[in-house]
Amino acid sequence: MIRAALLVLALALPARAEEAGRDEDFALALIFDHCLAFVRDGTTPFTGIAAPAPRDAALAALAPWFPASSHAMRLNDWAYLGFWGTEGGKRFCALIEADQDAPDGMRTGPDFTDRVTARAQAEGLANEMVHEAYSRRDGRWIEPRFAEDPQKGIVLSVSVGPLGSETEHVLALGASGPVLLAN
Repeated sequence: MIRAALLVLALALPARAEEAGRDEDFALALIFDHCLAFVRDGTTPFTGIAAPAPRDAALAALAPWFPASSHAMRLNDWAYLGFWGTEGGKRFCALIEADQDAPDGMRTGPDFTDRVTARAQAEGLANEMVHEAYSRRDGRWIEPRFAEDPQKGIVLSVSVGPLGSETEHVLALGASGPVLLAN
């Protein structure tokens, strides 16, 4: 009887592999509606979906990579830390996986990079590179008018991995750009 109930329950639950791209829309919103919006016009990112990050080990490990002027938030219900601020005439916004052992980050599917590219093009950005190595995929999108020196314009970047696994998920995403361009 218990075995039959477990079998029925197992068949009723969706397989993890079927959930591969379940969080892509949320990840796209973080990239474009939160980070890119902050870089372009200063709109505070992560409003309503994050809480102030506690000074825990994950934040302490990542803090040296960000200027002291940055703000930090922990996404609600996710093992990600969001950072944003202005430093050296540039706005930056990033979201980084905070717990390297997190087995269930924001799930993406194999076409996620294509979706980012399509949305970036709609925002006036061009695909500069997509590279796969060491079980992760990194992509970068830039303003075409600054192709010779992308750091002069807006830059988006996204990393996902581990590739080909049932738990392929967002490792990091971000945007940066000069404050003068944003205004």
